[in-house]
Amino acid sequence: MSELLALQRDFAAALRESAQAPVFLARLAGPAARNADLLAIYRGNAVSNAHAALRLAYPVCEEVLGVECFAQLARLYWHENPASEGDLNLYGASLLECIAARDDFAELPWLPDLARLEWALHEAGMAPDHQPTPFVQLASLSEAELAGTRLQFQPALCLIASSWPIASLWQQHQAEWRALHGEVFQLEDCGAETALVYRDGFKPRVLALPAASADLLVALQAGEMLLPALSACAEKHPDFESQHVLHDIFQRGLVTAILPGEAP
Repeated sequence: MSELLALQRDFAAALRESAQAPVFLARLAGPAARNADLLAIYRGNAVSNAHAALRLAYPVCEEVLGVECFAQLARLYWHENPASEGDLNLYGASLLECIAARDDFAELPWLPDLARLEWALHEAGMAPDHQPTPFVQLASLSEAELAGTRLQFQPALCLIASSWPIASLWQQHQAEWRALHGEVFQLEDCGAETALVYRDGFKPRVLALPAASADLLVALQAGEMLLPALSACAEKHPDFESQHVLHDIFQRGLVTAILPGEAP
């Protein structure tokens, strides 16, 4: 190990754990007390920056937990998962794992899925721009041309299946929802949901999908051909309206390309 690498590792250890500070401080020239104060300031700034990044990515989780509890969670997460990227927009992807591993959140079993949803929204905001494909392009294809056709979706699209109503839970914490409804709904009144995360222009959005729409999007995102995927959904969901669902998928700008197959 080079001297520089050893110094960097001692510095990182001293930032994460105060007990490791003496090893690093012993390497430094100058007044020991002053160096210790400067290290404490650096540690405080690192924790503060990580906390700010997590607050930006997980605003609803912070609201649910409360400011103080979320700050403690952020410090714990930083201690176990120090930032490894210069861009703090990329920090916090595994917070849901930290939440799921803690017994003190056992009374909030839906919280890891809510965190997963918020991170998907955060990533959607940073996803590459895309050009939506209009529905008329699909509607203009003949049945022969549709054979083997697959759909390509926008980079921001993410599907999150949960045993809890996470899309509705997220919605109730938005100012627009509260302006209309005024009070929080009860979780026990709702069932499992598949949340669709996508980007409408530059704005990330969340939508609770009906079961048939969720099954179709899961199949199409996995690369299945359009016609077999539609047939499978129609067989599984007797009330499935393929034209309506497809029109909605295109209307929301989810599709970026129609990939043609070979005619039989």
